[in-house]
Amino acid sequence: LADNDYTLTVVATDTAGNESASSSALALTIDTAAPDAPVITTTTALTNDPTPDIAGTAEAGTTVTLFNGSTSLGTAIADGNGDFSITSSQLPDNSYTLTVKATDALGNESAASNELAITIDATAPSTPSISTTTSLTNSNTPIIEGTAEAGSTVNLYNETQSATYVVTVDSK
Repeated sequence: LADNDYTLTVVATDTAGNESASSSALALTIDTAAPDAPVITTTTALTNDPTPDIAGTAEAGTTVTLFNGSTSLGTAIADGNGDFSITSSQLPDNSYTLTVKATDALGNESAASNELAITIDATAPSTPSISTTTSLTNSNTPIIEGTAEAGSTVNLYNETQSATYVVTVDSK
C-alpha cells in the first residue's frame, strides 16, 4: 500500500460461499517518508557552558535528537511551530561538531541537519602574574608587565584608588 490513511475491514467466506458480516474497521496510516532534515539555528561557536542549549526547527511533533558524531547528547520534541531546544549532556572542554536528526511517531528518521562547530571552554585561565619589580617611579603612567593566558583579558586593579584598567594579552 502507498503512504495514505486507510480504513480496513475483513469478511470471511466459507467453502459454501456464505459471507460473514464485516469486522470492525481498523484505521491504518502508512507513512514511510522520513521528516525533512531539521535545522540548527544556534550560532554560538565558543561557550563556557558545558551543557549548551542547541535550538532549531524541525517537523512539528517529531522527536529531535542532538548528536556529536554518533553519540546522542539529548532529545526534545519539536513544538507545534516546529521549534525545539535541547540542553546538551555535560561536555568536557573540547571542540565539537553537533548535528540533530528528527524522528516521527512512526520511527522514520530524517537525514542529519547542518553542522554546528562549537568549542566548550569552561576552565578558567591560570592566575596571571606581574613581573614588574619597580615599586617606586616618577611616571604617572607606569608600564606594568606580566604574563597571562594568550587571548585572555586582564583587569589591572588599583586598590588605593577606585580604578580598573583592562588589557588584552597578546600571544608570543
